[in-house]
Amino acid sequence: MANAGHALRCWRAALATLVPWLFWLGAAIAALMTLRKGFAPALPVIIAAALPAGWWWAQGDVIPLASLLLVTLMAVILRERMRWGDSDCGGRRCHGSTRHLQSARWH
Repeated sequence: MANAGHALRCWRAALATLVPWLFWLGAAIAALMTLRKGFAPALPVIIAAALPAGWWWAQGDVIPLASLLLVTLMAVILRERMRWGDSDCGGRRCHGSTRHLQSARWH
């Protein structure tokens, strides 16, 4: 029964990523599976979502594949570190550095 549920998650992630405006749902399924089970057990779901995202990339739309990879990376970091601050790549530090670059450009 567990394998049937796993295969169903793979199909749902793949189909959600294939539909143009639902690619985020495939990334969310892969990330939730990563958070719950870990990276290795979630790899078939990630690959199932990455195949249609790769097709979109070949068509010229990089956003579905980038979303899937970045959300999965954040899920892996969050699962390993158990801290939100690490999973958002130091949002406050990144925001401060971009603000500095923006102010330098205007002066």
